[in-house]
Amino acid sequence: MYYIYFIEKSLKAASEIANSSFGKVSGSTKPEDNNQVLTEVDLAVGKLLIDRVQKEYPSHNIIDEEAGIIENKQLCTRRSNLRNYDRSS
Repeated sequence: MYYIYFIEKSLKAASEIANSSFGKVSGSTKPEDNNQVLTEVDLAVGKLLIDRVQKEYPSHNIIDEEAGIIENKQLCTRRSNLRNYDRSS
C-alpha cells in the first residue's frame, strides 16, 4: 500500500508545479519532432518525479519521456556479473 501513498504524494507535488504555472508558460517544439511541444514545466515535473523515485526507490530503473532510460548502475552491474558468471560455467 505504500506505493499508493508515494504516488499520491508525488502527483500532488507535480500538480502544484503545473497549477502554479498555468497560463504562464510558453512552449517550444522538440528538435527531433516539430509536432511535440515541450515546456519548462514539463521538464520541472519530470525532474521532480525522477528525483523522488531515485530517493525513495534507489534500486529501481526509470523511464522518462524527456530524460529517457535511467538505469540503476548497481542493478546493471549485478546483471552483467551474473551474465558473465553464467557464461563461465
